[in-house]
Amino acid sequence: MSANTTDTPLPWVENVVVVGAHKDENNHPMAKVAVCTIDTGNMQGDIVSKDFLENQLGFPKSRFRELKGTEKRGAVVGNNIPEAAIHLTWYHKKGSRAFHDMRFLIAPHSDADLVIGAQSIWKYNLLTVPYLMSKNVAKEQVAMSTGNNKKDEGWASLGRNFNSSHIELLGIETRKRRAQDDKRPKEYDLDAKRFEICTAERDNVSKELLDTIKEQLEELIMDAKCGVEDSERAADSEAQNGKAADEKKSFQL
Repeated sequence: MSANTTDTPLPWVENVVVVGAHKDENNHPMAKVAVCTIDTGNMQGDIVSKDFLENQLGFPKSRFRELKGTEKRGAVVGNNIPEAAIHLTWYHKKGSRAFHDMRFLIAPHSDADLVIGAQSIWKYNLLTVPYLMSKNVAKEQVAMSTGNNKKDEGWASLGRNFNSSHIELLGIETRKRRAQDDKRPKEYDLDAKRFEICTAERDNVSKELLDTIKEQLEELIMDAKCGVEDSERAADSEAQNGKAADEKKSFQL
């Protein structure tokens, strides 16, 4: 996503609500208001301030997750090397949508409590979430070119494919529930990563960062293939078990 915009301010700063670790007298999770930067520029990943995480939300270090390889190398949040990762749930007070278990990288120093980067902006379609922004922003305002250049056409096409897949998945409650337990990448994750590559090429990022993003896509593709193979084996096993049960029942009769 290009850092050059038209009339749109970059980035946005909004107050959002983050669910913390503390519980109230009714054993309900307590939430805290966070200053959140929506960064449509060069920031790719999502970060949370370590001070806000520990002193406001009350999360112990036992809840921290180990960093992935690309996160350790700073390929997601630039020079702000994180210490660990954590999954948080957050929402806007006036909004009707909550963002569950989003992965945030824990930064020792941050100007905001939360920073939402370009990857999640497009993955969760944040620019059009009601009440999240001061005003809804058309994607064309974030420098999406619709010219004749083939790279621009591919960039826009991937954006449309990603949004279509994302909306479809969100609209099917059973698949969304199943996705909470299934860690394999879904189709919209692959679309989002391909979209990110086109964006990186468009913005002429460093070769090292571009190669890292391409490696991430290859890892997602391999995980997806493993998932398909596992599903096929499970289906074959279920069919064989069903056939054996039918044969046993026929024999008993």
